[in-house]
Amino acid sequence: MQTERISKRAKKLLELHGLTAEEIQQIVAIARINLATFDPEYRANVSQIAEQLQKSRPTIYDWADRAIAATIDSLRNIRPGRPPKDQEGLEENEALVAPEKPESSPSFLAETAAEKPEDQRLDDAPG
Repeated sequence: MQTERISKRAKKLLELHGLTAEEIQQIVAIARINLATFDPEYRANVSQIAEQLQKSRPTIYDWADRAIAATIDSLRNIRPGRPPKDQEGLEENEALVAPEKPESSPSFLAETAAEKPEDQRLDDAPG
């Protein structure tokens, strides 16, 4: 595989997965077989691919079948929409939005006093 001709995406995947040259050849072969299977305009010579990889035609088809099964499974398990927030993350977010005020803070005392009826405020006053 010529490194000067590969795309940025291919470079990223090569680094991310640590792909070997043989694995890259297998991925390309699988893609060609599956493309030829589902796209009538695309042609692939399975015998030639098998010869290049020094594998049998049944092995090449087996790789392609497993890859397409994994692709189908993955596509069917994609959940549309935004994933739900987990409860723990939700509780953390609520704490950030509305932190509790300590009972000794002036604003807490003012709010508490404002909630009590007038006669109770005088009873609580020191002294």
